[in-house]
Amino acid sequence: SGRIASANAKRNELKDDVTVIGKIRTEEKVKNEKGNEMPVSLDYFKIDSPYAQRIFEVLGTEKPTTLRIVFLSDEIKVACNEEYEAYDPQNGLRMQGDGEIFRVYDPKGGPNHKGIWIENVDNKHPLVTEYKKFIKGGKRTLRLKFALADFREVYGVFSLKTQGEKTSIDPIITTFDSIVDTFGFVRGLPFDLSI
Repeated sequence: SGRIASANAKRNELKDDVTVIGKIRTEEKVKNEKGNEMPVSLDYFKIDSPYAQRIFEVLGTEKPTTLRIVFLSDEIKVACNEEYEAYDPQNGLRMQGDGEIFRVYDPKGGPNHKGIWIENVDNKHPLVTEYKKFIKGGKRTLRLKFALADFREVYGVFSLKTQGEKTSIDPIITTFDSIVDTFGFVRGLPFDLSI
């Protein structure tokens, strides 16, 4: 459904068919004194895209602190998707879902027992239970997909992923849901996304 499940939540399956033409980040990994990579917050949006240079020209800066964005879909799961994710430091993503239904990785599954993703698994499945214990239950994650209103040269969306529960997830979801509840749609409305 695009939101963490509650007792009355309904699920709406929808596939996103708009091309992602770039990622926008609010942090980057840097090496500490010991040589380990650590995430560091940025005070600007970092744009990773083949079109980055042209976007910087349009925006007038390589370090924008505000982006004018437009959602191209009214579907929450496409435009503003909230879920839990659990990562294993050595192997990457292992589980994602809304708190009730998950997609989990079975490292011993598949035709040659080399691993397989299992879809639509409930929260009582042994792998979900195992990953929750091993990876501290998963991190609340929000993924946004939107167009940059000031960059109209290529049709596509940018994605932004955040796990800043208090600083970004709650205010973004509150604003997004409030607009949808008030107007019945969000597609095509401009928003300022600021750091």
